[in-house]
Amino acid sequence: MLKLKFFLKEKRITQAALAEGTGLSKGYVSSLVTGNAKKQPSLDVLERIAHVLDVRVAQLISAPRTIPVVGKVGAGARVALVDAFTKGDGLYFVEAPDDLSSERFVAVEVEGDSMDPLIQQGDVLFFARQTVGVPDEAVNRVCILETASGDALVKQVKPGRDPRTWDLHSANHTADPIWGARLRWAAPLRRHLPAMDVVRSDYSE
Repeated sequence: MLKLKFFLKEKRITQAALAEGTGLSKGYVSSLVTGNAKKQPSLDVLERIAHVLDVRVAQLISAPRTIPVVGKVGAGARVALVDAFTKGDGLYFVEAPDDLSSERFVAVEVEGDSMDPLIQQGDVLFFARQTVGVPDEAVNRVCILETASGDALVKQVKPGRDPRTWDLHSANHTADPIWGARLRWAAPLRRHLPAMDVVRSDYSE
């Protein structure tokens, strides 16, 4: 999406003036401003827009929103999470799904196969953790979590027999549940990106 709205406001130029200065239709300029254009602008169009706004073409192009993959999470394997909470540099970055905030969410890469076929090795999982502990919204759902011993796992979280304990279940029924685990935190899985669809980004916000 082009950063036209920002530059139009900064330069105090109306959409009508931009359309007139570039020779583009008002409708097309409007669609570029709102991000709803069916046809992406050519380099020639971008250069004309940049000339009217007195900016470089590179300044018009929005950098992709990215989310850091902050570590690995075990689906069967026991893995220590690199950075569970803060938005650090991460192992690498992936482009943020359209409906996820690049400020609130982080991601982890799956290692192991106990959640197969639901979740497989190399998949990337997105989550947002706001609190320590297990919130109500995490109960009976597939979560990214950290055990009291520091293992990072992806499991379905169910109440345990004893107070403040949790039973952790796998999608793969050949894998035994973990009974009576104590957890530092659990965060519901918000988005699952299969390994084949993971596109790493060189840009970090």
